[in-house]
Amino acid sequence: MPDSGYSLSLFFFLFLALALGWLLASFPPQLWLKKFKYRAWRESYFKGLQFLLNEQTDHTIESLVSEWQVNRTNFELHNALANMLRRKGEVDRAIVIHNNLLSHAKRAKLNSSQIRTATTELARDYIKAGLLDRAERLLINVVNSSKESEQTALALLLQVYQLEKEWRKAILIAEQLYPHDRIAINDKTLVAGRRQVEIAQFYCEIASAALKDDAFLQAESALNQALLAHPECARATLLLAQLNFERQNNAAALQHLSLLPSQDASLLVEALPMLDDYLAPDSEQKIELLQQWQSQYSSVALDKSLFLALSSRDAEQAYAFLDAAVRKRPTLRGLNYYFDAYRQFNWSEKEGIKDVSRQNIQLIHRIVKDVLKDKADYQCRQCGFAGKQLHWQCPQCHGWDTIRRQRGVDGD
Repeated sequence: MPDSGYSLSLFFFLFLALALGWLLASFPPQLWLKKFKYRAWRESYFKGLQFLLNEQTDHTIESLVSEWQVNRTNFELHNALANMLRRKGEVDRAIVIHNNLLSHAKRAKLNSSQIRTATTELARDYIKAGLLDRAERLLINVVNSSKESEQTALALLLQVYQLEKEWRKAILIAEQLYPHDRIAINDKTLVAGRRQVEIAQFYCEIASAALKDDAFLQAESALNQALLAHPECARATLLLAQLNFERQNNAAALQHLSLLPSQDASLLVEALPMLDDYLAPDSEQKIELLQQWQSQYSSVALDKSLFLALSSRDAEQAYAFLDAAVRKRPTLRGLNYYFDAYRQFNWSEKEGIKDVSRQNIQLIHRIVKDVLKDKADYQCRQCGFAGKQLHWQCPQCHGWDTIRRQRGVDGD
């Protein structure tokens, strides 16, 4: 009998050991410890999420900072919430969260990649808030600390220097980014991205400021650098023409302007005020140049300028030209100017319009003016922004050299 009791006890302990082994294998102690450790965090997480869904942003921030202990696991949650707040325009709250991440980085044992991410995102917050000097310091630290996030940090640093109009610094950064933005084709040909255009435009900004101060040598040097960076930079050519006109070197100025059609014919129109300022209204040089441009690029503004130059010498020739131009390429702007010329030069007896009553012409003219009154003259080819004047940098998408005059029936 004792032997059977001993056997039963041995069997019971053996079964208990097997059961404990199975339980430990299926539910390891580390899992229970982890659940216990993060139970409080999960409760605060759902509490914060409830505040967020109810759009109680202040309570969300307070809950996050005070209860959501920063660690490697929940880093992305903190960062995502801060980025969302920045996109919503609540930049000050995004700054609080990103600063909280960085202040607890050492205790939370965040890795170097997470620290760089938080630093870069905080720099974005500062840029959005207009605190550019703080953003610059953070981004320089990121660039100097590692190659891993260098491209992102450099791109943001370029944005900072553009906002600060620090064009020399912007050029240095853009030149560092330029090799990474090129695309290899057949391992031989390299196609440049937008960096070439940006660098040329930065040099043009330097030249524009120098021209305002009559620093002609500095302006000329910057414009030559612009054309080296981007040979198709029509803005640099326009500025070189202006520089030579101001130096009273008309021959050199006209030589520069002759390059415009091959660079960007759509910018010929932007040279017209320059011709009006520096050349006599009926000069042979001006008329020949306008006739050449008008044959290369159809434009209401060019037609108008050539008509005015011709009318000072021969009104009949001017009328014949304008009439033919409007018929060849009818647009609302062309028709509007045709009616303006009708009123200005009293063409009521001219062939082709003598049977049209003055009242009808005035009515049509008024309708056309009303249609064109709110029409934008320029549009960004990148984002669609429209406005009344030419911006070399789009105010909306911040792209460089993307805005041109609108074309079509109601355009130039």
